[in-house]
Amino acid sequence: MRALVRLWELIIERFHLKEFLEHPVPRYANLNPLYWIGDVAAMSFFVLAITGFALALLYMPGLSLTKTPPDPLLLGHHGKEVYDATQSYSSVYKITYLTPLGFILRQIHLWSAYMMVFAVFAHFFTKLILGSYKRRGGGALWLLGVSLGFLTISQTVLGYILPLHLEGILAIQIGLNLFRYFDYFGIPVGQLVLSALGSLFVTDQVIKMIYVLHILVVPAIMLVLLGLKINGILYGGVSPPPIRDEELRRKAMEEKEPFYPHRFALTVGQLLLQLSVILLLVAMTPLPLLEPWVPGQQVPAGVRPPW
Repeated sequence: MRALVRLWELIIERFHLKEFLEHPVPRYANLNPLYWIGDVAAMSFFVLAITGFALALLYMPGLSLTKTPPDPLLLGHHGKEVYDATQSYSSVYKITYLTPLGFILRQIHLWSAYMMVFAVFAHFFTKLILGSYKRRGGGALWLLGVSLGFLTISQTVLGYILPLHLEGILAIQIGLNLFRYFDYFGIPVGQLVLSALGSLFVTDQVIKMIYVLHILVVPAIMLVLLGLKINGILYGGVSPPPIRDEELRRKAMEEKEPFYPHRFALTVGQLLLQLSVILLLVAMTPLPLLEPWVPGQQVPAGVRPPW
C-alpha cells in the first residue's frame, strides 16, 4: 500500500499534477450547468478515441467485393440472403455481428459521436450567449473552439463514409464535388485534393486516405488544439458569470475552490452519467448498418445523408 502511495506521489510530482489539482475554479462554474457542456464534448472525444482505437484494429478499408448478409436491424431487407459488399462494409459487419462485444463497441462509438456533435454545438451557442469572446484573451480561445467545432464535423463526416454504405458514398461524392467547385473561383482546392488523394472519385487510395485522416491526422490536430484550449482556460480563467450587477459579478469571480475534490468529483459524476446515457441509447435505439454500396453503382434517388 505504501508503494502505491509513493508511486502516486511520484506521478503527481513528476507531471506537476499538484498545481493542476489545486488550481482554483470559480464556484459559479461548478454550480451552473452552462459551464459543464464543454466537459461533455471533451469526454466524448476521449470515449471516441478509446472505442475508435479498438475498431481501427479490426476495420479493413478496401473496395474489393465480398458476400455479406444484410444487417438484421435494417428494416425492409430481411428477404435478402446476402449482399455484394465492399471489404470496408464487410469488415464493419464482422466487427458488429461476428466479433465478441463488437456490436456494443460500435454502438458506443456511434452514440458518442452524436453526443459530441450535440455538445459542441450547445457549447458554441452557450459561449456565444455568455459573451466569452469579449473578455481579454477570449478571442483566441473562441477561435480554438471554432476550429475544434469544424474538425469535429469533419471527423464525423469522415467516420460516416468509412463503412461505404449508400449514404456514406453520397456524402463523399458531395464533399469531392464541393472541392471541385472551388476551382471555378480561382482557388485550386480541387487540384490540391487531387494531388493528396490521387483521384476525385471513390477509389481504394481515397478510402485509405480517409481512413488515415479519421484515425490519425484529424484526432492528433484536435488533441493539440484541445490541449491549447485547456491550457488557455487554466491561465485565463473561465467565462464570467451571467450576472448584470458588476458588484455581484466581481464577488462571484472571487469566490473560488480547488479543482480537487470539487470539480474533480463533478467531472467523474458527469462522465458516469454520460456513459449511462450512451449505454441506455445503445440498448434502446441501436443504429443499423445501412445498405452497402458496390463500386460503379449509382446512388438511388431519394437516398440522403441525415445531415
